[in-house]
Amino acid sequence: MVIRTFLAIILMRVPRGSVDAENALMRGVSAARLTRAWRAVAAILMVCLLAGGSCEALSQAQHKKRKSGRPKPTPCRSGCVPDTAAVEVIAATADDEAAQRELSLLSRALRNAAPGSYERLSAFAKANAGNVWGARAALALGFDEYNKNHGQQALAWFVKAKPDTLLGDYVLYWTAQAQRLLRRNAEAFTALEAIEREHPSTAMKEQLLEALVPVAIDTHHLDVAVNALESYPVVASKPELLLLRAQAYKVARQTARAAKDYQTLFYKFPLADEAKPEDGKPDLRAAVRAGHLSRRS
Repeated sequence: MVIRTFLAIILMRVPRGSVDAENALMRGVSAARLTRAWRAVAAILMVCLLAGGSCEALSQAQHKKRKSGRPKPTPCRSGCVPDTAAVEVIAATADDEAAQRELSLLSRALRNAAPGSYERLSAFAKANAGNVWGARAALALGFDEYNKNHGQQALAWFVKAKPDTLLGDYVLYWTAQAQRLLRRNAEAFTALEAIEREHPSTAMKEQLLEALVPVAIDTHHLDVAVNALESYPVVASKPELLLLRAQAYKVARQTARAAKDYQTLFYKFPLADEAKPEDGKPDLRAAVRAGHLSRRS
């Protein structure tokens, strides 16, 4: 549970030059804001990937230190907390504990770009190919390759990370992101939809929606995009998702619903980045006026 909680934080990141960055304007999400958020957690990513209990404290500290000028949304009371009661970090034997410590050290070295760190972690992954520690090393290596915009190399590592059922939804998510990097959107859609189907209570639900909706639109599965957003009960309290739903409605030619979401965003979250005019993003004032006119007609 500790690992899953922390990994939920890192999914906000949009790599420079990746397909996510290219789609940021269409999604209405500020690439600059996401980049700043990524920098805040990048320094502890590799250590906390598998570091056990210490990650919980770090993730809580990160959450407490983060400040925002936007109003606090209504707390999610049901439907958004993952069912992780049966999930445990595997370290049952002395060998497991030793492997976990070694993997933590190797991950820290990779994060710090220490000479030879990639090769050492690769060797660890190969030596432990038959257990969960090798799979988690592969996930860390795949993320490192993805961060460098090496989509094909990232995919190769993510395939080796699949045996880790504890982090199965994260493996699918990053697999889809690497596929998007390679413009293999149909495959990315399949992977993201698999998360919706196989991991309905995933801790990364919001990040999943932010990835799924643009891919669904690109691959002409507009109904999936709209249904996914409509079935998530807290969209109206999340500016990023509210803007995403407005855009999905707009593409679906549901003008009245799109205008209503734009109005909610403009009036309820006036200080949010999503409510600020940017190149390539609809003028919310015009959308609000259009919504008033549609109600009068």
